[in-house]
Amino acid sequence: MPIYEYHCPNCGVFSDLTVMQQAAKPARCPSCGALAPRVLSVPRLTTLSRAQKIAGDRNEKSAHEPTRVRRQTCATGNCGHTHHRRSPAQRPWMLGH
Repeated sequence: MPIYEYHCPNCGVFSDLTVMQQAAKPARCPSCGALAPRVLSVPRLTTLSRAQKIAGDRNEKSAHEPTRVRRQTCATGNCGHTHHRRSPAQRPWMLGH
């Protein structure tokens, strides 16, 4: 549920979790119980943790820059094909050959 801000005439601005279908309706002030209309507010983008920001940046970058892999010949030398190796820390969910 999104967080909306409302302005109580007695107590001032307060935040409330409200379903989107009821966002236009006034909310009850948690202090005095008066009906308060919704006010426009700035999105709370700074509430992301450092780990979430890093993950978002990494996902955005990976959408445009694929990981480079290097080719290595088989260790035994007799299988006749090339193995693609990636570092294990990069993308563990991707399958390599």
